[in-house]
Amino acid sequence: MLVLSTGAVTAHAADDSASAVATPSSATSSSEILKAVNDEPVATEVPAQGAKPVEKAATATSRAEYVTMRARWRDRLIATKPDMSDPNVKAYLTDLAAQSQTLWATMDRSANRSRLWPKKSSDTTSADYTSMFTNIKMLTLGYYNPVSQQHQNPEVYQAIIDAIDFMETAKKYNGSYSTGNWWDWQIGSAQQL
Repeated sequence: MLVLSTGAVTAHAADDSASAVATPSSATSSSEILKAVNDEPVATEVPAQGAKPVEKAATATSRAEYVTMRARWRDRLIATKPDMSDPNVKAYLTDLAAQSQTLWATMDRSANRSRLWPKKSSDTTSADYTSMFTNIKMLTLGYYNPVSQQHQNPEVYQAIIDAIDFMETAKKYNGSYSTGNWWDWQIGSAQQL
């Protein structure tokens, strides 16, 4: 399941304001954010003209809807109980496991890293962000893939959390910085999360 995101899920209201599921402002890392989203969701109203958001406690209904949304998103990408007798499903999961293994083997997990994976020669600076988030997504799918060597591995889970933190802090994918093509910032990278 790729809901390892530090971003908020936003829906726009008819009055041009936005409502979002967000995390408490006290959360400082992806793992704290996951705990906050899983344990104590907060509904945030964001006014249209960029005024300061107002946090409110989420209702039981909004929490249940968020849990349902995450489960559907995960199941859309990789079933919790895949039909291994289907040759297409088996081929997909086997290919996904191979990709995940390659990404795990090539991921820089060192404390002083400057990037997560080697840059593709064809990537622009902004496309490199999309590539890294795509790799995080593929590694996450490997974590949930029952035929993957990364399946339910706590070290892989922590590496995914650390990778998202790295992208937010070291690579500045936090809304305060952008370079190159807007598509990578607004759609390409965000879509992977």
